[in-house]
Amino acid sequence: MDYINHVKQQPIQGIAGFGGGATGAAFRSGGALPEVFSSLSEWNSFSPDDGKYTFKLSGGTNTEFDAYVIGRDGGWVKALSYYGGNNMSGSSALNAGGNWTDQEQGNYYGKLHSSDMNALMTTSKFLFRVHGHASDPLLNDGDGTGRYEGGQSLSNWGTAQDPTNTYGLDLDLTSDGTYEYQTTYTNDTRVLCTSCCGHIANIWVSDHNFNATGTLPTGTSHPICWTFGTTHVHTNLHWMTKDGASSGGTINWGGSGTGTGFHLFLK
Repeated sequence: MDYINHVKQQPIQGIAGFGGGATGAAFRSGGALPEVFSSLSEWNSFSPDDGKYTFKLSGGTNTEFDAYVIGRDGGWVKALSYYGGNNMSGSSALNAGGNWTDQEQGNYYGKLHSSDMNALMTTSKFLFRVHGHASDPLLNDGDGTGRYEGGQSLSNWGTAQDPTNTYGLDLDLTSDGTYEYQTTYTNDTRVLCTSCCGHIANIWVSDHNFNATGTLPTGTSHPICWTFGTTHVHTNLHWMTKDGASSGGTINWGGSGTGTGFHLFLK
């Protein structure tokens, strides 16, 4: 099912001749921007600016919530931000409508209600962004975006899943919607990195995989591992960096005391 049912407009941008304080309906390429959106497809039809909107999912909690939305690559809704070691495994919304919903990244934590997260999973895809690590170059030093394109439905939030179908991992170096590097992974039965590399126990889609083909930055190789945990994400996503650099192993994103963040987007 498609995502959403309602959007709170941001402060209206100035219209020529009126300045920033203009009142009335905001306009985009699709016409007057409604206050309520019934789906991401409807949101896309108006080509609105990236920003904070309000949604209501009949297939989720059926209550209003704020979320940050980006329009590139077909549109995505920000569903979760790991930061400061906060526990993300529960079903309740965390820091609802807080600062984490104002931007793609930032030093804030928060999460949508799990029922709304699950309702947003209308495809087998997700995006992720990271920030704040002093030395690790994952996702082009945090300037880039990673994309997962699964061959099977994503599990409900909080339910561990080790993909058995072929899937893709892609890297957009500058977060402009163009993926310069794309790989395809086939089923690999090796155990998750919770056993081999000390990763946190996984609570969502996680994999340890050497079976891949595709394009890579120079100086990197295909083997990867990542784990979504209760309070942070561990990564061994060595190739998802930039030319001439490799991301390290068991990198902690979003854990207490690290100053890093990990941000998840769904569609």
